[in-house]
Amino acid sequence: MNRQKGFTNIVLIVLVVVIVGVVGYFVFSKKSEPTPSEPLTYSKNDQLFTVSKKVIKILDKFTASGLMNQSQECGTNRTEQYFNSLLAKFTNTDRGIEYNFQYRGQTQDSGVWTVTIIPNRPGYNNATNFKADFDICAAGGDLYPESVSQNYLLFVSACGTGYDDGSGRPHGCDVVREFVEPTLKLQ
Repeated sequence: MNRQKGFTNIVLIVLVVVIVGVVGYFVFSKKSEPTPSEPLTYSKNDQLFTVSKKVIKILDKFTASGLMNQSQECGTNRTEQYFNSLLAKFTNTDRGIEYNFQYRGQTQDSGVWTVTIIPNRPGYNNATNFKADFDICAAGGDLYPESVSQNYLLFVSACGTGYDDGSGRPHGCDVVREFVEPTLKLQ
C-alpha cells in the first residue's frame, strides 16, 4: 500500500510540474501584440520646427459633395454618386493622422505645413488614380493628394499664396515643407 501511495504522489507531482510547465510556456511565450508602426517617416529638425499629431475621422474630412466640387474645378466632372461609392469604402471608425509641422521662428505666414495620412481603403496602386479622385485645382487647399502606398494615402497642404509682406521674415510653411517633403516616406 505504501508503495502505491508513493507512486501516486510521484504521478501527482509529475502532473503538477507538467501543468505548470504548459501554463508557463503559454504565458511567457505568448507573443506581445505588435506595436503599430508609424505610417509616416520623415527627417526631423527640432531647431527648425515642431511636429504635433492629431487623429482625424476620415468621413468628417471628406464628403461626396466636396469631392464632386473639387472634381468639377479640375474638369473631371465625376458625380456625387461616384464619390458616395468611393467614400463608402471607409467606415465611421476609420481614422487618419494629421501631422502639423510648425516653423519655430518668426514668419510671414502661419508657419504650419500639414501632412495627412489615411488608410488606402479604395486600394489605389498608383498616384495617378488617387490624384484623379482627390485632386484640388484651387490654390490654398489643405488636402492635396501627394502619394500612395499599399496601406496609406498621403495628402499635403499648400503654403499660401506666396505674398511677401516686405518684412524680410521667411515664409515658415515653405521653409518646413522644403525641408520635410523630400524625406516623406509612407509605410
